Amino acid sequence: MASRVAKIRTPFWHSDAIRIDGEPTLAVQCALEEFDRHNWEAERIWGVDRLPSLVSIETRLSWWQGRAMLDTAIRDNNAVMVTALVENMVKGMHQMITEAEAAGYAPLSPDIWEVPLSDGRILQIVRTFPAACYQPDDRNVLLWTIEDVARMVDQHDAINMVKDAFPGATITDVRVTVAKEGKLPQEDLTHPGSAER
Repeated sequence: MASRVAKIRTPFWHSDAIRIDGEPTLAVQCALEEFDRHNWEAERIWGVDRLPSLVSIETRLSWWQGRAMLDTAIRDNNAVMVTALVENMVKGMHQMITEAEAAGYAPLSPDIWEVPLSDGRILQIVRTFPAACYQPDDRNVLLWTIEDVARMVDQHDAINMVKDAFPGATITDVRVTVAKEGKLPQEDLTHPGSAER
């Protein structure tokens, strides 16, 4: 399987790559919020970047070319082009859904949740392993059951202490320090940005 370049999955309008003199124009931001809304909904139902893998090569190529054009328009802070491309990309999402369904594919099971990782892989969390057998594509998926997650939470009390101290906090970064003299590495949650309310 060919490896895809890792993508940082943040809302487009939050990306440092599109900031011109500090911020994108309001028109660019509004158009990208519309794109994010449709894209996140499609990914919630169909999986992260799964739809392009279920359609014809022509449709897939058109989708990724459109994404490349949208990235360029964002960097150029071209509100007219961004708005037009977002409209086309939303239509493209609906076209991919129609094509995938016609080919016999279905959305992800409600028992499967997906989130992109910073290295381009996709973390897939399932309730049980039988549900995980449903994966009719060749994406680079890292599979965890909810029981796996529970075991990890049990073993990382430092993160649990942050969650207890700041109800509703999300972990945005965890760093592992290399231990000296044969001691085990430990999570470093003392730096700014480890948790946000």
